[in-house]
Amino acid sequence: MAQKPKILAFAGSLREHSYSKRIVKTAIKGAEAAGAEVTYIDLRDYPMPIYNADDHEQNGFDANALKLQKLLNEHDGLLIASPEYNASLSAALKNTIDWTSRKSDEFKLGEVFKGKVGAIMTESPGAFGGLRCLGHLRDVLTSGGICVFGVTKLPAATSEFLPTRTPSNIIAPMPIKQPVSIWQPCKVTRCPSVTSSSIIVGCVFRET
Repeated sequence: MAQKPKILAFAGSLREHSYSKRIVKTAIKGAEAAGAEVTYIDLRDYPMPIYNADDHEQNGFDANALKLQKLLNEHDGLLIASPEYNASLSAALKNTIDWTSRKSDEFKLGEVFKGKVGAIMTESPGAFGGLRCLGHLRDVLTSGGICVFGVTKLPAATSEFLPTRTPSNIIAPMPIKQPVSIWQPCKVTRCPSVTSSSIIVGCVFRET
């Protein structure tokens, strides 16, 4: 039996009830349906200072950044949802990438990203659906050696997500009014630019 691809999923927003967390949790359902084993994490559980090379040199590598490096190293691919802040990715997400791409006592520079594959997504109440941030996020990830595909945006997010804010929805995917007619899960896809062992659910959700 083929080994299931291990996917690490997270959102670049620190807000408790963010749209980014809702959309990535919805994407997880598609990844699991396509045969992936998915681990979801919340970046709020891994607080880190703004990356400063001087602080890194004087105080050592941040403990939470090392925890994230270990998680990244254990997975084949990534599902990342980012909010759009000033037409770019969030500071929390960029700082996470900055820290985890650095050399630590256990990993070389960029080691935890190289050869992985990823699907990125965003959402916004506006008509653009946060699309402008994805180009920046793709550039950042590909510069680290990640093969990025499966770019997804969700415009008019306030109308797609039901306004439910119970504690259970922080863990479970937030409901979408018409999940079948709007999104369809895709099959597991191999990325031709990386080794065949690195697989992810390509284009986790596709507009129909």
